[in-house]
Amino acid sequence: MPFSFDPVRILEGENQSGMSLSSLGWPDAVTGDFRAFALTNRTMIVLYCVGVAAAGAGVLARLGLAIARARQQSSVEWLLFLVR
Repeated sequence: MPFSFDPVRILEGENQSGMSLSSLGWPDAVTGDFRAFALTNRTMIVLYCVGVAAAGAGVLARLGLAIARARQQSSVEWLLFLVR
């Protein structure tokens, strides 16, 4: 799941001539941008997992309240859906 696209690694692996990317005119700014995107992607994955867990806990709380025949929405359940 923690995937990030790294074009430098792919281009260096596909380069049969053995030349470096800098000698081909590959800007270092592009490499830095993809490193920043990789960190952003990993952070998004963690936050997505937190959101899925909160949504699941909210659904389970609602099912538990439905089984117990509670008519009011509890503050814990509301908080779980708010986090999501």
